[in-house]
Amino acid sequence: MDGDMESNPNMPPIPPSQVAARSGMALASLICGIAGLVTCGVSSLVGVILGHLALSDIKKTGKDGRGLAVAGLVTSYVLMVLVGISALAGLAAPMILRQKQAAERTLVITNMKRISMHLIEFDVEYGSYPNRETKELVQTETEVTLPIDGIHPFEQLEAAGVEDLTTVLTVPKMAAGEWIYYSYEGGTPAADRPVLVSPAVGRKRLVLSADASVESIPADVGLPASDGEMEEIPAPRK
Repeated sequence: MDGDMESNPNMPPIPPSQVAARSGMALASLICGIAGLVTCGVSSLVGVILGHLALSDIKKTGKDGRGLAVAGLVTSYVLMVLVGISALAGLAAPMILRQKQAAERTLVITNMKRISMHLIEFDVEYGSYPNRETKELVQTETEVTLPIDGIHPFEQLEAAGVEDLTTVLTVPKMAAGEWIYYSYEGGTPAADRPVLVSPAVGRKRLVLSADASVESIPADVGLPASDGEMEEIPAPRK
């Protein structure tokens, strides 16, 4: 019987197995979604459009590829959300940094006001802000030995009974430079004379004058001009 079937020319051929066509848009959606890693999410928008079109086409025609379309949509949406969050963070970062620096400068101003108060108290006691002349007086009256070189104004204040100034001299970790102290011989300096300049916080330094006022100056313009002797004071960081 088998021989008769094989020899019968009128026998119709056995039809091949039917395989559903795959949606090209579904595959393209997934590719565009993944490419969003390189295009910063631009191609992911295309991936979203192609993914929705692919699902609609698959529903109408019965094509294969629903899983690819869903994967393309998920990948594209996730990357678009991540890019959006990154963009918002990038826009907010400078504002947050400025607010942080403003708060840090406010703290430094407060500490400089405290230093000014101690300088005024020292002036009442010794007739001047700390200088080379008062250094000898402080050592004689307090029997505290101060370093030979320099004026060491804050060591003079502490020897004269002022609180430990480490806290008020501490500046933010990212501050640039050190404290600069101006000393004047012959009594109390004029009200507009600079007495103390802070390290740079952000793009600004703070200047304490003899009248206890504090103003900010751009960090890149140099130190205020004065006929006083300048001494650099190390600034502790926190």
